[in-house]
Amino acid sequence: MRAPATVPDPPLRRLRHLAWLTALVLAVLAWYEDPSWPLRIAAAAVFATGTVLPNLFRPFYRALRAIFRSVMVLGSASRTSHPVRLEGHGRTKDEG
Repeated sequence: MRAPATVPDPPLRRLRHLAWLTALVLAVLAWYEDPSWPLRIAAAAVFATGTVLPNLFRPFYRALRAIFRSVMVLGSASRTSHPVRLEGHGRTKDEG
């Protein structure tokens, strides 16, 4: 079976969940600060917009997905570039 040529768009439910999670993070940040009306209003606006119009969060979702994938690729590349240490000897595998 072949992989699709393009990655399909995420379902609206996933975009809603992203918006709700973003609103929750903003609300928690507003809770830590005393005079944080801008964060409270932003959390409410993100929650309402994400519930009614989740398609507005599609670019944000794509950006987060691209960042996550690049971090995963860089993380796996950095793990393979380290030399393997032999246990108990303090030498690398390349040193013999």
